Amino acid sequence: ESKEYVVQDGDVIVFRHSG
Repeated sequence: ESKEYVVQDGDVIVFRHSG
């Protein structure tokens, strides 16, 4: 599982990728 951190409009969104 890897995590991708994306900053959008001042908010941190975490996308969790399984595999």
